[in-house]
Amino acid sequence: MWTRAASGFLNIEMNGMNPSDPIEGATIKITEHRNPNKVIKTVVTDKDGQVPDVELPAPAASPNADWDPHTKYDLLVEIPSVDGHARASYTYAKNGIEIYDGRTTNNHDELSYIMGLETAMQDGRATFAINLPDSTIADQESMVYQDPDQFADKTSPGVFSPLIRKPFVPSYINIYLGRINPYVPRVSINNKKVIKDTFKQYIKRVCAIEFGGIAKLSEQAIYANTLAVISFVLNRMYTEVYVDKGYPFTITNSTAFDQHYPAGGFTNQRVDEIIDKIFDQYIKKGKKVQPYFSQYCAKHPCQNKGMSQLESNRMALNGRSYMEILKRFYGDDLTIEKAEKVTVIPNSYPGHELKKGMTDPAVGAMKGFLNVIRKSYPAIPQLNATDLFDEQTEKAVKKFQEINKKKLKVANGIVNEPTWRLIGEKYYFLGGQP
Repeated sequence: MWTRAASGFLNIEMNGMNPSDPIEGATIKITEHRNPNKVIKTVVTDKDGQVPDVELPAPAASPNADWDPHTKYDLLVEIPSVDGHARASYTYAKNGIEIYDGRTTNNHDELSYIMGLETAMQDGRATFAINLPDSTIADQESMVYQDPDQFADKTSPGVFSPLIRKPFVPSYINIYLGRINPYVPRVSINNKKVIKDTFKQYIKRVCAIEFGGIAKLSEQAIYANTLAVISFVLNRMYTEVYVDKGYPFTITNSTAFDQHYPAGGFTNQRVDEIIDKIFDQYIKKGKKVQPYFSQYCAKHPCQNKGMSQLESNRMALNGRSYMEILKRFYGDDLTIEKAEKVTVIPNSYPGHELKKGMTDPAVGAMKGFLNVIRKSYPAIPQLNATDLFDEQTEKAVKKFQEINKKKLKVANGIVNEPTWRLIGEKYYFLGGQP
């Protein structure tokens, strides 16, 4: 009897200073884990900083395990000397990329971020190496229960001079690579261990390592767990637990008090696609303004009294919706809210698709965004400054979608909400103003 050979895919993208700064000609050697001399495949990024998805062997999914098996691979990345990116060539290693049967793992790196990690980690080796932890969190350090009601709303009566009045999604977030107890007086820290990542990439890295490896992961469980991750970090941002003590960061990567953030980590494409839809949404409880402090853990029951990721997936597989799952763990008096301000999106989605033949102010705004994006992606044609969605505009949208086909999945020349959001993000990172 013929048996299918199990395999997964690795999606690679390389950028320079930000997600809209593609690096052409980066060489990536994919090797066996902990065996750098065993090169399996070598790929080179194109003008858009991408390579076709790389198929790699992976163990077949197990029908009874809580966590899917995977094969680890290492990457050796060689960045050429490119004006605006690096005066000299730069090489680094990333060890422990996980490949799962039938799934796509995303490895999207920015040179500025990687070089920041090298400073933070004070590696000292000739070739800087990022050693990634395993995505299962069953062996995480002991979690500390934190009372969600202990944090005062910034808008509550008696709160002096609130700095943040309404929840918002930032462009970037500052993370401390280490353990800090937020409930004791401030201690001295090494400021070099504070790194910056885009908010969405932070969420994607956390979700991949926190629950991306769960076997038979259900879409409703992805929604529930992603909302918990987002709400948790937005609560840290809103209540300013660390900032109020004078720390230069919003959150740490310690699972005792915060979330498991793997610096330089990969992400899970299926989970990423849902994050792109809901990254500006969060859990709100009762009449409180702040995002809910949604604690969670891997196994049931949770030491921190939060949502069990494994149990949430079992519930989803038994037909429960993500709202039913969230209410089971966090109570019935919750709603899903949308952040009022999303700083990485210059304008809100107009609420309807933009397509050829339309005349709409949103078309004019979108054409202006694409003209800025052309600086990094010259294959996109120049557009005139009118509100008409003409043939040239359709060609420009199609080209943008083709460049980003791994994320958008379409190249039909129609601007739907995912296309609009990605255009907005690319524009923002190229210096566009909200």
